[in-house]
Amino acid sequence: AKYGLINDAEFFTWLEGAGGSLIDGDTAARRRAVVHACRTKADIVAADEREDGARALLNLGHTFGHALEAQSGFSHALLHGEAVAIGSVFVAELARQAGVLDDATADRHASAFGRVGLPTGYAGAGYDELRAAMAVDKKSRGDQLRFVVLHDVGDPRVLAGPSEEHLRAA
Repeated sequence: AKYGLINDAEFFTWLEGAGGSLIDGDTAARRRAVVHACRTKADIVAADEREDGARALLNLGHTFGHALEAQSGFSHALLHGEAVAIGSVFVAELARQAGVLDDATADRHASAFGRVGLPTGYAGAGYDELRAAMAVDKKSRGDQLRFVVLHDVGDPRVLAGPSEEHLRAA
């Protein structure tokens, strides 16, 4: 789902329809999803080995996801991919709050991750704890938080320094 969101609107649309098949064990659908994700990541990493540009876009959902992992004590109760899925839903709402993503596209995040069996919410910590954990994320610059957000499916950008109001609302 993440690779469709950041890189390939057509694939993301396919995934929205194929989510149930993936969960049900459709081998061809799983193969298509895994091959697409691996190929996309490999292409992005090969083109940007030092994370100077497009490679940073692979971090969709990671700033908030890392905060969730820290708050869960890095336990197996919340896997990295689950935390990133929840983080992706968070940044969709953040982008909506910041006025850079429309409602329908923001709603597609949670729907798509849910269709492939991933969690889309977290009740294990409050805003203040999660905000403190985000402040020490390696992708922050000084005291400025940075998030990969979408302006549309397949159109990711970095949102630097979102307002506390938007963060709290998301």
